[in-house]
Amino acid sequence: NGPTSSMVRTLAGWPGKTSPKRPGFPRFVRARQITQVCHPGLVPGRSFLHSGRTVGEEKPGPGTSPGLTLLVGSAHVAHFLSAPIDCTPEERFYFRQTAATHPAMSTTYQLDTSTSRAHPTPQPMRRLTVPEIMRRKFEGKTEQPLVMLTAYTARQAQLLDRHCDILLVGDSLGQVVYGLPSTLQVTLEMMIAHGAAVVRGSYHSLVIVDMPFATYEQSPQQAYASAARVMAETGCAGVKLEGGAAMAETIAFLAQRGIPVMAHVGLTPQAVNALGGYGARGKTQQEHEKIVADGQAVAKAGAFAVVIEGVVEPIAVALTRSIDVPTIGIGASAQCDGQVLVTEDMLGMFERVPRFVKRYGTIADEITAAAELYAKEVRDRSFPGPEQIYSLE
Repeated sequence: NGPTSSMVRTLAGWPGKTSPKRPGFPRFVRARQITQVCHPGLVPGRSFLHSGRTVGEEKPGPGTSPGLTLLVGSAHVAHFLSAPIDCTPEERFYFRQTAATHPAMSTTYQLDTSTSRAHPTPQPMRRLTVPEIMRRKFEGKTEQPLVMLTAYTARQAQLLDRHCDILLVGDSLGQVVYGLPSTLQVTLEMMIAHGAAVVRGSYHSLVIVDMPFATYEQSPQQAYASAARVMAETGCAGVKLEGGAAMAETIAFLAQRGIPVMAHVGLTPQAVNALGGYGARGKTQQEHEKIVADGQAVAKAGAFAVVIEGVVEPIAVALTRSIDVPTIGIGASAQCDGQVLVTEDMLGMFERVPRFVKRYGTIADEITAAAELYAKEVRDRSFPGPEQIYSLE
C-alpha cells in the first residue's frame, strides 16, 4: 500500500488540493514511465522502485541541496525537497505532473547560484507550454498578443523572461553574436550551446530554438535527428524552421513524433540567396497568394505557431485570419497574434537595423560611454579606488 494523498502532498511541498477539475491545481499520476532520476540528495545507493521495477538509482553529488527530480520523458514530474526519503519495493508513489514542482528551472540544466554572477532568484512560476500558447488564440482571435524576443545567453534570458511569453534562440545569433555575414554559417552546435544557456536562465517563457541551415531540409528523417538532438541537449520546448508548403511533410513528421514546431514564412533569411536579398515579400499577387498558401500549409501540417516575416501587411492580416494557430509578426502587421524582434535591435545595439525595428533603448551609447569613462579612470589611475582595493585591516 502506498502513502495517502496527503502524505504525497507533504513530500512534494504542495499544500493545496490535487483534483484535476480545479484549475491551477496539479494532479498526481502513477509513476509508470520514469526514465531518469537526477538532482542528488537521497540516501546513496537507494533504488527507487515501482511495482517491483527499479526505475532509477540516486547517487550523491557535491554541493547539492537535498531533493530529487523525477523525469517522465523530458518533463519534470516531481521535485522532493524533504529528502532523504526511504522507500521499499512495495511502496508506490504518486508524483505531481507539473513543472511547478521544480523551484528554479523547468529543466535539468540549472545555473550554479553559488558562483554565478547573475544570482538568479527562483520564482514560483510554471513554464508556459505549447498548448497554452496555442490556446491564446480562441475562435480566430487573440485577446492578449504574444510577446516574443530573441535570447542567446543565460543572463539575457533572465532579464527578458518575466516580460515574455516566448524566448527564441534565433539563428540570428550568427550575425548578432558572431559577426557572420548571414545565418547560413550557423551550426547545430552553436544553437545547442546557446539554447541550453537560455533554458538555464529562464523559468517562465517557452523556449524555442531555431534549426540552422542544412540541418533539416534534406528529409524529415534528417530534421527529426537534428531536432531531437536540440531538444535533448538544451531542454527547450520546441524548434523553429523556415519554409512553407515544401516543409509541410517535415513539420507533420516532427509533430507526429512529439516535437513541437514553430513555422516561418514570408521573408526567410536562410533563403536569402534564392530571394535575392532581404526586401519585403508579397508585392505581386502571385507571391501574395503563395505566402498565404505556405502559411496555411504549415499550420495544417501541425505547426503550433507561424512566424510571418517581412511581408506587405495585407498578407499578414489575411494569413492571421485564415489559420487557427497563432501568428507572430516581424515586419508584418500589428494584427498578428504576437510580435517578435531581435533583442539587440530593439535595445539599440546596432546603428543599422531593418525598417520594421523600433528602438526601445540606446544600449550602444551606454556601453560606449561606460567604456570611455573606464578607460579614462584607468589612464589617470583613479581606478581602482579605495573601495575596490583589499587592505590588511
